Amino acid sequence: MIIRWCLSLKLLSSASYHALRSSNLVILPSERTLRDYTNIVKAKTGFSTGIDAQLCHEANIDSIPDHEKYVCLVFDEVKIKEDLVFDKHSLELVGFVQIGDINTHLSKFESCSMPQKTPVAPQLATHMLSFMVSGIMTDLQFPYVSFPCSTISGDQLYSMVWGCIRRLETCGFKVLAVTCDGASSNRTFMKLHQSGDNLTYKTINPYANEDRPLFFISDPSHLIKTVRNCWANSYGHSYTRKLKINGQDISWQHLVDLYKAHRGPDCATLGLSILPKLKWEHIELNSYSKMRVDLAAQVLSTTVAEAFAYENSPHTKETERFVRIFDKFFDLMNTRNTKEFVLKRKPNLAPYINNPETEERLKWLQDVFLPYLDEWEAYAHAQEHLSSAEQIKLCLSQETLQGLRITVHAFIELVRYLLKQPRVVYVLSAKLSQDCVESFFGKQRMRGGYCENPNVSSFISGAQSLRVQSSTAIQPRRGNCRLRVVDDVCIDDRPLPKRKRISKKK
Repeated sequence: MIIRWCLSLKLLSSASYHALRSSNLVILPSERTLRDYTNIVKAKTGFSTGIDAQLCHEANIDSIPDHEKYVCLVFDEVKIKEDLVFDKHSLELVGFVQIGDINTHLSKFESCSMPQKTPVAPQLATHMLSFMVSGIMTDLQFPYVSFPCSTISGDQLYSMVWGCIRRLETCGFKVLAVTCDGASSNRTFMKLHQSGDNLTYKTINPYANEDRPLFFISDPSHLIKTVRNCWANSYGHSYTRKLKINGQDISWQHLVDLYKAHRGPDCATLGLSILPKLKWEHIELNSYSKMRVDLAAQVLSTTVAEAFAYENSPHTKETERFVRIFDKFFDLMNTRNTKEFVLKRKPNLAPYINNPETEERLKWLQDVFLPYLDEWEAYAHAQEHLSSAEQIKLCLSQETLQGLRITVHAFIELVRYLLKQPRVVYVLSAKLSQDCVESFFGKQRMRGGYCENPNVSSFISGAQSLRVQSSTAIQPRRGNCRLRVVDDVCIDDRPLPKRKRISKKK
């Protein structure tokens, strides 16, 4: 436990760790000793049998019951610095694109097949695609594998994702879901599993020992941001949307007027407000605030819906309905522990257990939420006096609608499947989100105090250090996800494997 804590401190600042150790206030291991624990597995990109063994040790895969082996494979990419670093151990330059053996060979073959006068130089990586293993019934969050890349296509993702699933199933895990955002390559990857239906939200897992499906989840946090962005562009900001349903506008100007009436500089009321969390940064969005999930969730909240109801304007009834529906949707997809729903007095944040209340919430998603999207889309297409381009502007974007439908269909079947398994008491929907990989990226940026743009070499070495630290790693104070909250903190006091030092013979 102390070794993990020391590694976490050193990751934040090597200078601070050295100063603390030199002060003799506490006796801490040397940095060489810490490196022996960190480098038990060589830090590298791509798959590694050593990382597989490290994951099995972290999850204690041989002794946990079957229901705790269910995991979700989460992946996302982050921007990195284009840079080359010479590895003195492997005598290689680290920083080029490495997207797996099959994809790399295919890319080289395509470049060689095209008629070109000059040979194609190796491409420097601009992004890092990271895969994480998140326990559905446990608190496991393990940075599994990373691939330096520039642009990723759906067919390249196909071999990477199924390569991860094959290795995880071989290790003894049960991969039940794959979570990603709504990027075009991710949507193409899902469509590659299409089997006749227009909406692909699950497929057969060929590596599973039993008849077990694999569900696709589009991250709810990204979906709530895209919904808010569509609303913000409806008669506001870029004016690319004109959201309307049942003859009423769903306008961003409604929220602006509400804010000015209760929180603006000309507000006549003093003291308590019916919009306590709403600030100007919620209203006037920039490139940074558009990426913040908390701002989107606070705008699409019950508080804002109740404020619209308090105003009781006939022109904002559909806007109020829109806010209420997506507030409930995000709450249902964001259950984090067994106590939050009591503290916040929001029943929609309760865990999913095998009772009538859970089935009622799942039926709301199926019988109310999905028909609402269908009703909205049908209304837009029914406006025959408008062109096709104008009809599209009346509703949410097609990418957002598709992501919402995929997530809801997959989530309903996944929860019902899990609650039928032996010893499964409850299901937390937040276990299926991308928060774990966002937190992982935040810890990478915290490295050394400030490392907003790491290169490939520093990213993979930081990932290996975070694997060893496990759950003791200090959470990022800033980032695009909430701090991790668990019901019971389990301290892992198992001894860490350590690299053996080779004595030099004279």
